[in-house]
Amino acid sequence: MKCCVFTETEARKCCLINRNSHIPNLMGSQSKYPCFGDNFLYSGGSGLLEFLFDFSSPQENFETSFDNRTIILCGSCSKATRLQIQHFSENYECLSINETSDDLTYITSLIDAQKSPLLIYSDAVLKDFKTEKKSPAFYTTAKKIESILSFIAVYAKDHNYHKIIVAGGETSGAITIGFGYSSFYIGQEICPGVPILIPEENRHLQLILKSGNFDSEDFFLKAMEM
Repeated sequence: MKCCVFTETEARKCCLINRNSHIPNLMGSQSKYPCFGDNFLYSGGSGLLEFLFDFSSPQENFETSFDNRTIILCGSCSKATRLQIQHFSENYECLSINETSDDLTYITSLIDAQKSPLLIYSDAVLKDFKTEKKSPAFYTTAKKIESILSFIAVYAKDHNYHKIIVAGGETSGAITIGFGYSSFYIGQEICPGVPILIPEENRHLQLILKSGNFDSEDFFLKAMEM
């Protein structure tokens, strides 16, 4: 598998397009922001990447494959995630948690002893999301679960888990903040918009992030095999 690395600094530079480039003609003068001085900041479809990045830059090669040291963390409450959990549970172990799951010693001991892929998910996925969202405690509960899953992800990473798969946009954000990595190699695509990420600071780790209501019921199995 071939991957290209883009650091935070390089990405920022690529977003600042000189006014002499032909790309400004596509967007118009309304894209200029005073905070960037004489430079322009443009946003748009993924087709702009062809003009923003030099894809002939040096590439890195990584070997990715099925790994028993895989953990899947789900904070999403979507229908797609529920089906993906059900499908995964037919062959592998799953553990549900909630905002009261303060006994992290049990969870970490399970992670230490695990010999096959493990999925840990919020039990909110089994509830009526529309009803739960009306609860005054909904957002506090969601933040608590995100914090627990972020702790688990960091613990797994520090204890030789090589592949971490995350379902849920907010959960993905909490976990990446917990990791603290600043740049990633962009690897093989599992499905449209969901690639394998390899942190530049930790090339032995594979991180896969997806929004909850996304892709087919066998997504977790596909991600594990890549």
